Amino acid sequence: MDLMSESDRSGKSTVGRKIALLLCVVAGLVFIALWVARSRLREEVAVRLAGIRAEGLPTSGQEMSQWRPMPPRDENGAWILIEAMAKEKPLPKGITSSDVSAFLHRTNQWSQETKESFSGYVRTNESVLAKVDEGLARPRFRFPIDYAAGPEALLPHLGKLRATGQLLALKAALEAESGDGDKCVEDILRTLKLAETLDAEPLVASWLTRGIIIQTAVRALQRSLNRVALDDEQCRRLTDALASVVEMNLLPTVLAGERAMNSAVFEMNPAKIEQMINPSGSSNQDRNEILLQRSGFEALRATGLSDRDLNFYLETMEKAREVVSLPPPGNLALEGLMDDAKRIARKRFYLFSMLLLSSGREAERDASTRARVASAISALAVERFRLANKRLPKDLEELTPEFLAVVLDDPFDGKPIRYQVKGNGYVLYSVDRDLKDDGGRERPAHAQSMDKSTYDSTFIVDR
Repeated sequence: MDLMSESDRSGKSTVGRKIALLLCVVAGLVFIALWVARSRLREEVAVRLAGIRAEGLPTSGQEMSQWRPMPPRDENGAWILIEAMAKEKPLPKGITSSDVSAFLHRTNQWSQETKESFSGYVRTNESVLAKVDEGLARPRFRFPIDYAAGPEALLPHLGKLRATGQLLALKAALEAESGDGDKCVEDILRTLKLAETLDAEPLVASWLTRGIIIQTAVRALQRSLNRVALDDEQCRRLTDALASVVEMNLLPTVLAGERAMNSAVFEMNPAKIEQMINPSGSSNQDRNEILLQRSGFEALRATGLSDRDLNFYLETMEKAREVVSLPPPGNLALEGLMDDAKRIARKRFYLFSMLLLSSGREAERDASTRARVASAISALAVERFRLANKRLPKDLEELTPEFLAVVLDDPFDGKPIRYQVKGNGYVLYSVDRDLKDDGGRERPAHAQSMDKSTYDSTFIVDR
């Protein structure tokens, strides 16, 4: 049998040692390269966070608490509102919150039974509304949110504020049915004031609720103007209140708050993230998919690539803040920005950004609220003109400058709000999100979600 010579064995051993040494050197170089890259990423993130703080903006939930401190209790109307709303009685049996918009539609003719049902609902909540008035009289509002909890912070007051807004709007509609313009106006003003209690709450959910309450007030106003004539002073007061709620662009601040709250997700363990995505523990998601997601989050954090993800998220949110700072319709570019960002996130496996980046519809929702308010303000100017001249204006230019400082623009296309005289009444409208001018076509009170027809965002007074 041939035996391997000692020199052969020695040569192979030397080659093996050299290969092992080479592998160690390569591994070391890879480790150093990864360490350098990760250090640079962390430094880049630190610089970006420092820049945010330099603007006076928060970068975390803890900083949010300092950014939005709790005011003295005797100044904070939120505590009184919470106490009041806790005692609020629900809508009449068989009527849900989603039904209220249809009941407030200007064409919905209430039966005597409906009127009595809503009247009973309002009466049972008289003491609640008295307490709400007490809260609204306070100078500041800060609801007890634990911002330090990040995206897990609870916001139970939002649903209650929305319900109270509907209560006030239905009360205003009842006053209009009975011809009491004074009380009707007061209730609409209270609804708008309720929306303003969320002005300093920089969260998307809170901002959306604010917009819903404002639109509820506008629906109540439209219905009321079809049933009762308001005097000049009442129109002025409503105009001032409506102008106030859209005077400031809150979206840049809201996105700054959302960015700070969501930054906590990059430090969460994967199981916590999974619980946040699927809080009910639903089994709809395949177990293998859940494990894949979890391992993906773990890999990102272990390799330091989560810093790269965070940097991308912070950069995207800053671009989003710049876009929503633009006057409409320029701010509507937000949706396209977010679509592009999510495509990049998917391509580069930025799991956190894929989870946190919004649909980009916030600017569109803002335009929707602003369009309705612009139409409502224009309608009040038309009513004042009609009181003074005993006729309707031929166009909106005829309202300026006595009744309307300038003709207001449609935030969707930047053109003036459309106006048409129809018999004894008129139509004011925006083209809405589809940018299609449907000639002031009104969405029916009970439009189905499957309805493929296109409509404008209208404010119609038919009297």
